[in-house]
Amino acid sequence: MPYSRKVTEMLARGLSLVANALGKDGEERLLQGAEHGVSSNFLSALAQLHPVAEVGSLELDFTWSRTRPPPAATWQPIRFGAESFAVFESASNWLREHTPIDDFGLEGHIISLTRDDQGAEIVVLSETEDHKPMRVHVHVPAEDHELALRAYHEGGRVGIRGTLAREGRSWRLKRPGPIRALTAVRDDSSEL
Repeated sequence: MPYSRKVTEMLARGLSLVANALGKDGEERLLQGAEHGVSSNFLSALAQLHPVAEVGSLELDFTWSRTRPPPAATWQPIRFGAESFAVFESASNWLREHTPIDDFGLEGHIISLTRDDQGAEIVVLSETEDHKPMRVHVHVPAEDHELALRAYHEGGRVGIRGTLAREGRSWRLKRPGPIRALTAVRDDSSEL
């Protein structure tokens, strides 16, 4: 099956899931629909298609090629009323905050460091895309403790890659890779 056809079928499945979730207590299905192509970006894009008038609606339909077999799932045209778009925006925001981000590049200053038997628990002050401060908790292994400690004392910027996830009201970088200094860290042995 051509890639473009797979993408179109995934779009149709995602739209169907969203339409069904709006009908009857389907918030959970809406928020768990990643395997069907429903993501925060997908819902945000739908939210931006809101009608100009408050009483308008958005109607979607697909016409499938006659030269290819029809999709396995039957397609019914979908209509989203004006009240749906606020739900899309709200669900998009929730997913953006609660969906882990793999291979996230965290950069910032260490503002807290607590040593433990396996390394150190640090808090990195970073910024979100809209330039709001974000504190991210990271457990670094023992081999990275020295670099983290020097960066903490000198105010140097560090970088770490891992999976960014929400934990309650806090952020945590899970499965972090090695910490690296983004600004020069002073080497005390070179001072006169």
